[in-house]
Amino acid sequence: MENWGLSIFVEQRILLDPSVSSISYLLDVTMVIVHEICHQWFGDLVTPVWWEDVWLKEGFAHYFEFVGTDYLYPGWNMEKQRFLTDVLHEVMLLDGLASSHPVSQEVLRATDIDRVFDWIAYKKGAALIRMLANFMGHSVFQRGLQDYLTIHKYGNAARNDLWNTLSEALKRNGKYVNIQEVMDQWTLQMGYPVITILGNMTVENRIIITQQHFIYDISAKTKALQLQNNSYLWQIPLTIVVGNRSHVSSETIIWVSNKSEHHRIAYLDKGSWVLGNINQTGYFRVNYDLRNWRLLIDQLIRNHEVLSVSNRAGLIDDAFSLARAGFLPQNIPLEIIRYLSEEKDFLPWHAASRALYPLDKLLDRMENYNVFNEYILKQVATTYIKLGWPKNNFNGSLVQASYQHEELRREVIMLACSFGNKHCHQQASTLISDWISSNRNR
Repeated sequence: MENWGLSIFVEQRILLDPSVSSISYLLDVTMVIVHEICHQWFGDLVTPVWWEDVWLKEGFAHYFEFVGTDYLYPGWNMEKQRFLTDVLHEVMLLDGLASSHPVSQEVLRATDIDRVFDWIAYKKGAALIRMLANFMGHSVFQRGLQDYLTIHKYGNAARNDLWNTLSEALKRNGKYVNIQEVMDQWTLQMGYPVITILGNMTVENRIIITQQHFIYDISAKTKALQLQNNSYLWQIPLTIVVGNRSHVSSETIIWVSNKSEHHRIAYLDKGSWVLGNINQTGYFRVNYDLRNWRLLIDQLIRNHEVLSVSNRAGLIDDAFSLARAGFLPQNIPLEIIRYLSEEKDFLPWHAASRALYPLDKLLDRMENYNVFNEYILKQVATTYIKLGWPKNNFNGSLVQASYQHEELRREVIMLACSFGNKHCHQQASTLISDWISSNRNR
């Protein structure tokens, strides 16, 4: 808990023992400390005018957990990768429900205050700030924040004060974007959009881009009063690349502000695929026509490293969520993970496992469940054998792997055991028995 000039921590959140503490524990301790230090600026030096904008302090503190930890441990790739697993993918699951709410909520009574301290304020707030930083450019965004903190220090500020300061920072850099107009749509509306990119079969180098409110339960739109008469629309900074088996174009940005738009894309031909929301810097999902999905699946199988780790994880997360909401056939996400046996990074594995566990619970009593189960075990087997289990030092303590390697191994072992890999079950039982009999770390 932070106070003006004083942060207070319970021991478990600030102390660790290098001989037994894991890298994951070091990560948790670091992020808690960074979060509370950040509040000295966002929350204390500049305080939101009212509770409806509590996300202005909690969203910034949560975002800078990843930026600050990146500065201390650059090899962990917190902002570009871990942010996706811990923030973006988690909050988009919640924000895709009909029961969600805007990040800025009206607070009229004291009893309303507690409810605004939720994942939408923390995680969606952080995700929107990250999107803002990326489309503005990090250096311009930083200068804008410095101005905001300087102008409003020792006082209160509302979200419009932030938007105006950031717009001025952009203007000084020769860019004219009305940040308030853009961000009001993201902060005052619940949920987020799904962009659909369709190839234009009649005109070369042309695509059709549509947007609509993404919601998991389509039928909820007819049931929920707040969804019935609301024409949701966002100004969306859509980043796009075009690629084929060996080459990817440079990134371009398209501002999508209408329900449907036509755009010309360079280098687009029949053998090329389109990829949107590069590295998942935007707070939205992206769907494609089936032909483009097939080309992306083929690219992953032939050479997945043409796409960045974040893009691979984003494709997996979007595909499973789009299938769950009825935008895609169920076979598409399952075909995407065919390449996983060649995947060496933690992030795509985590995106896949997050989707596979609930799917497993839905299918485990169906007649042909074993087909699904065996398919997943087949994707996991190669990496499980290659990584193995953690090894012990001569004194019985675990050999510490790199952060990324430790996270990947944990993810793969959990998948293997959850889906019934016999060796995994045997090894887990042996380790538990050894631990009980050794009386270590208890």
